[in-house]
Amino acid sequence: MNGFEGLQPGKESPEVKPLVLKTGVELDFTKRTLGYRGRPIQLSFGEKDLLFLLAGQPRTVMSVDAIIKKLYKEEEFFPKDRKGVVKVRLSYIRRKLIDATQQTPPQERTSATLLKRHFQSHHRRGYYFEPDPTLPEEL
Repeated sequence: MNGFEGLQPGKESPEVKPLVLKTGVELDFTKRTLGYRGRPIQLSFGEKDLLFLLAGQPRTVMSVDAIIKKLYKEEEFFPKDRKGVVKVRLSYIRRKLIDATQQTPPQERTSATLLKRHFQSHHRRGYYFEPDPTLPEEL
């Protein structure tokens, strides 16, 4: 059991403790907060929704259409480029994680490349959250 099973974004559960990943990323499913090594990271509502949707089902590829259906009401307005909405929100989350490392002493920082790998894209299928990212051997 990796600590993610059975977690639902936004569901209250007194026994669920914040998850601290090897990279220093902290996810609190109860409070719906993101942090890095004890420092909170401010996210928009849309970014939180996307983060906890993907993190609540780690390593499960979700298509952009599935993400849109789960996060938004059908009558809401969307630009024609729905993939762009998801892609941009993920880029904002990645950027905020990387910015948070700059407030950490250099010897304690996690590589930006490794942090970005928490949010993966699967070519032509969608996106997923990887709780335990690794770097390729050649880096």
